[in-house]
Amino acid sequence: MDSLGELEYEARTFQPRLFALVGVSARQEDDPGFVAWGMEFEEPRSAVLWSEDGGTWQSTSAAALLARHQLLGDARLIWLEG
Repeated sequence: MDSLGELEYEARTFQPRLFALVGVSARQEDDPGFVAWGMEFEEPRSAVLWSEDGGTWQSTSAAALLARHQLLGDARLIWLEG
């Protein structure tokens, strides 16, 4: 296998899991809610989240990002199948 083939194999083998967070604020009755998309990496353990308004967050896992968002209102973690 050539070096590009090896790198392609590594990219497929260690691809991140895709997820979304959805939620509504507990502070605003007329809150339309939010949808944010993310990737969780296994090694090193990390997760990145991007929201519709351009905000980005980084944490150790998708669950940790969910816990942060649940401090502000009702939020759910959705694992997306690729």
